[in-house]
Amino acid sequence: MATKTTTTAAKKTATKAAPKAPAKKAPAKAPRATSAKAATKPHTAATKGTTKAAAEANARAPRENSAQARVVEMLKAPGGATLDAIMAATGWQAHTVRGFISGTAKKKLGLAIESERVDGKRTYRL
Repeated sequence: MATKTTTTAAKKTATKAAPKAPAKKAPAKAPRATSAKAATKPHTAATKGTTKAAAEANARAPRENSAQARVVEMLKAPGGATLDAIMAATGWQAHTVRGFISGTAKKKLGLAIESERVDGKRTYRL
């Protein structure tokens, strides 16, 4: 029995090793090099050789028979189109119609859209 105890005691002392040295940190990454041209030249329409007027002249037109084309035709009517009428014609939700008006129609298609409340309903027209 005494031999087992000494063997176990010897194992315990053998497993206690010297404290480990602190782990080395990975070297810090160097910042990415950028060319002087890219760092000094902003990305705008003017730097690409086009102006805002030229961009508007090259504005896209919606495809025929698409939901966008239907909405644009509705907006061309003398009274314009209400939010509810556009929603019914396209199957879009209200936030989708508003997003189309402000994002696609005004910015991408370059349309000048007027918005007003008539009898408590939002109406859009060109």
